Amino acid sequence: MERAKIESNNINSVGYEDSTNTLEVEFSSGLIYQYKDVPSYVAFELITAESSGRYLHKKIKNNYECKKVS
Repeated sequence: MERAKIESNNINSVGYEDSTNTLEVEFSSGLIYQYKDVPSYVAFELITAESSGRYLHKKIKNNYECKKVS
């Protein structure tokens, strides 16, 4: 999945796959997680949030199934 770099202390890049509604997040640590069944507007809000890390924690982390990719 192609990811775009974002300005964040905790997140390096974010990608989104429309066909599967999968959000992929690469953290500053190098770990990559995929979140399933995420609506596209949530991915957009994450990318444009004042604090992407805070948005991820409040709106995504405990609300969508995720798996560690690497």
